Amino acid sequence: MKRIALLGLVVAAVACDESSAQRADNGTAAAMAAALESGVQPQGILARRLASSGEVYGPDRSTFSPDGRYQTFADWSTNGQLAIRNLETGEIRHITSTAESEPVFAVGMVFSSDGTQIAYTWWHMDAYDRLGLRTIATEGGEARTLLDPATRGAHSVTPLDWSPDDETVLAGVSTWESATGTGFSKTSFELVTVSTSDGSVRTLKDDVDFRVPYGRAFFSPDGRYIAYSALFASSDAMSDVTVLALESGHEEQVLSGPSDDQVLGWSEDGRRLYVMSDRAGSPSLWAVPMADGARAGDPQLIRREVHGFKSGHVASGKLFYHIVTEYPKLYTMELDLETGRVLSEPVAEEGGRTVWIAHPVWSPDGQFLAYARGEDPQTIVVRAAMGNHLREFSLPAGFLSVYRMRWTPDSRSLVIAAQGTAHQGSSNVLRLTLATGGFEVGPTNPAESWPLSADGRRVYRSANGVVREWDLTTGERKVLYEVPDRENRERCWPGLPSLSPSGDRLTLVGACIGIMSTDGGEPTWIYQLSPDERAARIVDPRVNAWTADGSSVLFARNVPEQNGLKELWIISATGGPPRRLYAFDWLSSVAAHPDNRRIAFMGGRSRFEMWVMEGLEEAARE
Repeated sequence: MKRIALLGLVVAAVACDESSAQRADNGTAAAMAAALESGVQPQGILARRLASSGEVYGPDRSTFSPDGRYQTFADWSTNGQLAIRNLETGEIRHITSTAESEPVFAVGMVFSSDGTQIAYTWWHMDAYDRLGLRTIATEGGEARTLLDPATRGAHSVTPLDWSPDDETVLAGVSTWESATGTGFSKTSFELVTVSTSDGSVRTLKDDVDFRVPYGRAFFSPDGRYIAYSALFASSDAMSDVTVLALESGHEEQVLSGPSDDQVLGWSEDGRRLYVMSDRAGSPSLWAVPMADGARAGDPQLIRREVHGFKSGHVASGKLFYHIVTEYPKLYTMELDLETGRVLSEPVAEEGGRTVWIAHPVWSPDGQFLAYARGEDPQTIVVRAAMGNHLREFSLPAGFLSVYRMRWTPDSRSLVIAAQGTAHQGSSNVLRLTLATGGFEVGPTNPAESWPLSADGRRVYRSANGVVREWDLTTGERKVLYEVPDRENRERCWPGLPSLSPSGDRLTLVGACIGIMSTDGGEPTWIYQLSPDERAARIVDPRVNAWTADGSSVLFARNVPEQNGLKELWIISATGGPPRRLYAFDWLSSVAAHPDNRRIAFMGGRSRFEMWVMEGLEEAARE
């Protein structure tokens, strides 16, 4: 999790022109390190598990009511509908209800201060660039759209908090593609308030990145200040904690520097900020004394080493939080793709309790399997297809994680869509040459995780019924196909695309499976779900891969009433009946070996536990 912390600390130690603010923050870091070293922490802190794996929904889609009695989340057993869970009884109640055939789901939900409403983002899978900010009563009823990001030329709006009087919603707004020489630029972010009465917007701050989990913001109990943590495009820090005075616009840095500092909320009297920080070496909970919007003393240790912490916030004097207990694993198995016969059961290669693995891809010559390992920053692992020999390549400075990888046809290089740091500010195409281990930085990649051509110059994107090719070097966007009648929901729509090994065809996987040329034209629809299957979203479009020879397409079907169990199927690219190959729990990211007798895939789900830490206020007063 420490992206460039070591470098930052070394620079701070040797800088001769260090500012007084930097010296003060270094003093705070030293005080925090000393507190951890002493092992002294307040008594009376009780941490207990509220729910274990199988009952917990991911931390990026789950928050808690101000009184600490309820959790709101997107329930994926009902296709991402907004739900509320009673933490005392475990009862789950659904707040939204849409037609099962509608590809929409809730993300980024936040309770109002009085607990009677929820603000959330409504995501439409056929229009990724249009995410509406809505509010709805916790008792259910008709939802109201507060802000359509299209009215601001924006991509998305994420709710962060409500004002104490519930008259405004605090939100992060992101916008794509300002004009540059190539037609692309880094995503821009704003911190805004949105009026709950008329939807009017006030911009508080720009150039801050509110992506989960670092982007957090909370009103102070008196409504005069906003404490926020975010990635800054002008800084290499992972995330800093800042307090903004609403009336004057004045800002105070509470915690800054080369560390991950996540604000978790205010104390009930507004005299402390609770922060999760790893600046002293491990994720630990601290209380920062506050007065008039500024830090009023050194942070106080509340709980040291909160292992596995992912996301949380303070409500009713308690910290509700998630920890990760297990990640998916990388598996390989022998499976004759021509006959569907299982030759050997899956073998776990890597991953599990502490290691995140993603994006497996076989080299065209079949000699290597490459994948990404770790979290922020990630490492590229290239291992021999046979045996245990492997090489590891750290992403270059300025890059954190991998969106997608593709081998070049000669099996000598990897083309990678990679996310940049806050300082680097955008995602780019990287080229890793195995012989030298060197990375070459290519053009900006605004499409991020969409399929990438082998030369790293083009991406293919499908959204809102339109398939486009984007030339990353010129910025040109070409429409390859557009649904003739966008209102006709019964017709075949282009789903998530995958580029063939030869680079001349796209598969479009959704309620239908289509094959189309990268030169454009009408897709050939080789598979279509029945109305009942379409309504139940039987096909998972995220599992979408070609066989190495380009003759067939691999896709996954969800097993009804068995949440997470997925069946791997194969269908000829020329059409015909599909064949079932195998079933696995939360199967994803499938890659076929060129010999058509082996596959690699991600299996198993990320598992979280939900915890509550009580006694914070009493501990902070000791």
